[in-house]
Amino acid sequence: MRADSGDRHHCKALLNEGRWLDAAHTSWQPDGCMLHPYSPKQVTQCLEGRQVVFIGDSTVRQVFCASRSLSSSSSFLLLFELAS
Repeated sequence: MRADSGDRHHCKALLNEGRWLDAAHTSWQPDGCMLHPYSPKQVTQCLEGRQVVFIGDSTVRQVFCASRSLSSSSSFLLLFELAS
């Protein structure tokens, strides 16, 4: 039996196994993952002409807010926000 069989998405490893890329501890690099710092232009080009729906909890909201702040497009709209 694998040690991480109860963690099929390897979340514990992503959070606990890695290193900080800077002295201010703002950029975390999980072992075995290459996190690319996308520029606003790259995010805008990637999402251009697409409709993206963010559905989920506060973690998904953080992904939405980060995507919106990285995009140089004004087309990000939050149509509905359901209170939990």
